[in-house]
Amino acid sequence: MTEKKKGNFESLFEAKIPADKIEKKNGFDYLKWSYAWSQIKKRHPDASFEKHWFTVGEPSYSIPYAMDKKGFAYVKVTVTIDGDSITETFPVLDYRNKAVQTPDPMAVNTALQRGLVKTIAYHGFGLLLYEGAADELIEVEEEKPQPEPKKVKKQPEDKKKPESPPSEVKINPSKEEFRSKMLDHHADVVTLEDEENLPVISGDSDAFDILEKVFQTFMPSLDDSIGANPEEGFSGEQLYETPDDCVKAVEDFYKINKEAIGMIASTSPETHRRVMTYFKSAKQSAQNNQPFGGDE
Repeated sequence: MTEKKKGNFESLFEAKIPADKIEKKNGFDYLKWSYAWSQIKKRHPDASFEKHWFTVGEPSYSIPYAMDKKGFAYVKVTVTIDGDSITETFPVLDYRNKAVQTPDPMAVNTALQRGLVKTIAYHGFGLLLYEGAADELIEVEEEKPQPEPKKVKKQPEDKKKPESPPSEVKINPSKEEFRSKMLDHHADVVTLEDEENLPVISGDSDAFDILEKVFQTFMPSLDDSIGANPEEGFSGEQLYETPDDCVKAVEDFYKINKEAIGMIASTSPETHRRVMTYFKSAKQSAQNNQPFGGDE
């Protein structure tokens, strides 16, 4: 049976977009117009676009935008791919995405380029950005579970070596205290106080629970500061200047620990699911200009 050929919209809709081609400004995702148009022309060499002009005034003259009675301006762009033309009317906006009155030429030019990208999206390319699903284009790829290691045949009981007593590992039950101490980049040594009150995790405990706690505790968050103890002379300044800086920190944190996360996937799928949820939640929190709460 011959496989049905995908239409233009389906092919463009499924096209992958590198993360560095998507700009983030004021909490919104933008696709660079130059990249969007280059990808359309590579796939459809005969594609074209038109920026419409409007006749106004007496005596009449032409300008690339129209204004309503209140002075708000609009531009119109048409993109044609393989004979299919789509036209979009786009308002002239400022950097806050607010409509402007009597715009200057630069604002009109920006609106035309944004209208071009949106019209291209109607054809399928980059449409997920307008669905608020940019993460589906640049989402961190989850590790595939690795095959289970071969089982080693057990030795007879009389030949087994005596097991050494499991070592005890202590962790601080207070996330905020533990996290703030470890995030203090000025301290050379981390001191955990009140050790007699710390819970003891023996060798019988699931080691992956500890790894999960580490990922949850040290996940980059907008409320991270350079110095954890300003009263002791540290600055206490915010570690990330913008939400985008924090998003990049989350992505880098994942890349650095990619191998360890893969080991979790093959051994404890449920723990792996929770860890991946922390990464997604931390990234979404940063994109929404909110600190990471540490929850799934």
